[in-house]
Amino acid sequence: MKKTISTIALALLFCNLFSQDYKPLKQITWTESDKNDSVYTVAGYRHGISFFPQVKYSDVEYVAGEELNFDLFHSADVMNEWMVRWSKEYPGLVDLYEVAKSYEGRPILQMTITNKETGKDTDKPAAFFEGNRHSGEITSAESVMWLAQ
Repeated sequence: MKKTISTIALALLFCNLFSQDYKPLKQITWTESDKNDSVYTVAGYRHGISFFPQVKYSDVEYVAGEELNFDLFHSADVMNEWMVRWSKEYPGLVDLYEVAKSYEGRPILQMTITNKETGKDTDKPAAFFEGNRHSGEITSAESVMWLAQ
């Protein structure tokens, strides 16, 4: 009986994991992108709403340029812009998905890079690179962007 319940639970878990639909990527605008706001409001409800002053740093690129260079750090908007560009420019290599939402309701993106002519990405050996898991670890996102370019 215990084995049957465990088997059913595992089967339901696998069905749920492998049947998830990927949502097509929509235009993304984050609250800090509003140039008219002097305050950035953190959405969500932990201990109440948080407010921070809008600050621009000279070490951060806030608008995507013609080339992706790594002399500056990149804002979330710039990283998003480049991932969308790559998915449109290289449809035979790049798939971009929104796989979840963050605490603030921001999309969590997955980018799969594979040569689609040689078969499905799930049928070939792979490497997994992850960035932006924790907001304070900005070099992880920069490293993955550098690898992707």
